[in-house]
Amino acid sequence: PQILADLESRKSILRARELFLVGLEGRGRSEWDAAIALLQPDEMRQAAILAHSWGWHSRAIAAAARTGNYDDLDLRYPLPWSDKFEQHSRSARVRPSWAYGVARSESLFMRDVRSHAGAIGLMQLMPETGRETAQEVNLPFSGVATLTNPDSNIRLGTTYLAKMYEKFSDSHVLATAAYNAGPFAVQRWLPGTGEIDARIWIENIPYNETRKYVRRVLTTDAIFHWRLSGDTRRITANLSAIRPLDDGPVASAK
Repeated sequence: PQILADLESRKSILRARELFLVGLEGRGRSEWDAAIALLQPDEMRQAAILAHSWGWHSRAIAAAARTGNYDDLDLRYPLPWSDKFEQHSRSARVRPSWAYGVARSESLFMRDVRSHAGAIGLMQLMPETGRETAQEVNLPFSGVATLTNPDSNIRLGTTYLAKMYEKFSDSHVLATAAYNAGPFAVQRWLPGTGEIDARIWIENIPYNETRKYVRRVLTTDAIFHWRLSGDTRRITANLSAIRPLDDGPVASAK
């Protein structure tokens, strides 16, 4: 408690918190990261708890990881916007745990973050993908404002994830890879005939980023399933064999 009280009174931490709370999250992250850079491990653990108490989950996750507290699932696998993830996942007919896994892997729950490629928001959608998906679900689309809004971003992201799931014959592995690399790339990686063990297929994904991404999402899906339900779901439950597709490609997401 004394360490926590000391951290809460530091001007740099106060500045970071206020920037976050008024929506200047990018500037707040810079202030926070500079403020905690030289903390001792016991202070860093309390910093993670502090950020979590504010709902600043990206900073809590990062601070907890830096101290090696990998088993603190409350800090590292939080459940923000749970009503929206539940509502939109059910509407799209995808598991909320999977949607949570994608969002955590894409953005660490930073609603305002933008990737180098231009993807935006919690579930990291490219503007054109967001626009096309919004038209499909009759959602008014205002560009960045829509994609940085958690409600609309989750709705669009879960809808697009479901589209990839249907496209790739209800394969969680292929749909996850397509969400990251785009469906055209995934189609190129499919076997011409026969089938491949999903574990072997994952290990042979040519893109390093996508290979790591698929592993990470499958892992986080299992963890979020436990967080949401209290039940254990083995990762192998999502590892159906990889087979060729019969239909043609769809528009690329990224």
